[in-house]
Amino acid sequence: MAQRFAHNTAYSTIAGLIMSLGRFATTIAMARILGVDATGVAAFALWITSLICAVTSLGVYATLTRYLPELRSNEDGAQRMARLLLLPYAGTALFVATVSVAVYESNFLHLANILANVFVTADVNLIVALYVIQSLATFGLGYIIGQQRFRDFALVAAISNLLQLVIVIVAGSKWGVNGVLFGYIAGWLPFTFICARLRFGKIGVPEQLRNRVLKFTVFSWASTLANELVWARLEMAFLGHFWGNGAIGLYSIGFTLASLATQGPLLLTGGLLPYFAEAISSNQHGRAKVRLQTAMRLVAFFVLPMCFGVAALIPDLLPLMYGDSFAQGSLSAIILVSSAGLGANVVVPFAFINGMERSDFLFVLNIVGAILSFVLGLALVSSMGIVGAALARAAVQVYVLSTSLWFLRRRLDCQVPLVHLGSICISALAGAFVAGLIVSRIPGLPGLVLSVPMAALVYILLVRLLGAIPDEDIESLQALFAHVPPPLKRGTALALSVILGDRRH
Repeated sequence: MAQRFAHNTAYSTIAGLIMSLGRFATTIAMARILGVDATGVAAFALWITSLICAVTSLGVYATLTRYLPELRSNEDGAQRMARLLLLPYAGTALFVATVSVAVYESNFLHLANILANVFVTADVNLIVALYVIQSLATFGLGYIIGQQRFRDFALVAAISNLLQLVIVIVAGSKWGVNGVLFGYIAGWLPFTFICARLRFGKIGVPEQLRNRVLKFTVFSWASTLANELVWARLEMAFLGHFWGNGAIGLYSIGFTLASLATQGPLLLTGGLLPYFAEAISSNQHGRAKVRLQTAMRLVAFFVLPMCFGVAALIPDLLPLMYGDSFAQGSLSAIILVSSAGLGANVVVPFAFINGMERSDFLFVLNIVGAILSFVLGLALVSSMGIVGAALARAAVQVYVLSTSLWFLRRRLDCQVPLVHLGSICISALAGAFVAGLIVSRIPGLPGLVLSVPMAALVYILLVRLLGAIPDEDIESLQALFAHVPPPLKRGTALALSVILGDRRH
């Protein structure tokens, strides 16, 4: 299991890194081509598409990634369950798309006129097409991850992001917002084709498993709906209403930087849910709890310095990458990136809670978070604009993280390494302070280049001094990286040596 987990983590990291960098490059290209207002239109269209995908997801993605690993030894059973889930999933997506086009073309209740005012230059039919493709691609992604074919995931991710970036640049330059949307459609297509692997065949699973799957899927769907309101930028709707497309464009850039700062470290968690699911189904709860603590510390170790460090550099970094017209979004971006460092640490607890089949808790958690997101978003965005939107998101992230840690400790009887996490946080803040101090004294690219290694040095020294990473985590890392694919061994060994020092020997 350890060797498979290591390979899964390695290839999941590669795939996620490709997707993260590809989407980041796409966002920069989109901003440079379209400008602030048109970027806001495109960002709002992409957000609406993602939100509708979540509403019609039926909880299938989480079910695929949770139960396909359990059926790993039964290929026919895995295929049957995937086909069983694909039928209602694809049928729902096509039904919603057909109804949406019919309503739009008939101008029912003047919706066509309303949408034209909202999306301005974006073609609503193109948005509907993007919704269908993205929905099927999400199923394909869940299937390939659930089957633990992470090498295929990396290959498809490379093709997907290359297509997306090239077509966004070419088509966006010629057709503006619609060209950008077409580029995103092309980017999702390779994942859509994964669904064709299922072909036609028998469907169904044993009754006992079907009951478990049904309960998990229902709660996962409900949790996903609430989760989208918490994490999927509900505040963008308020920004569009109160402040216009320009505010959406500025806010979306800050959100992109927050995603970039967290995505790299979070790529290491791609194999966690299949691992927890397999370990818990084999009654290895103690082993899973130990891995939970290690994963929480290691994610925090990588996420917090990235987020706090990037936040310190934003006043210089933002205009350099996106242009001077986006500089006015610096304060909101700083808040978004900093708070993302806290919010991202919920990924590991979520994976463990899903592995324990407690999606009911996640449903309640996200329902309360959705209400909080709506109330804070409405109250703060109307008066404070993009800064209020960022503050509302930060508050919700703190709520989700603190409540999840409470549930782990009080309901699932898991030890939460708060002392180690606190030490990591202090070290990351000190490193970010050094980075900010350097760029304030040495403006421009030279300051940015110098600040990164100096901040990293301060951070690593403090982590060692405070003992934020215990010896058992180092041993786990050594065991994990002993099983990675050979091309990655040398690089990971060097990284461990630099970060952990002599304690790993």
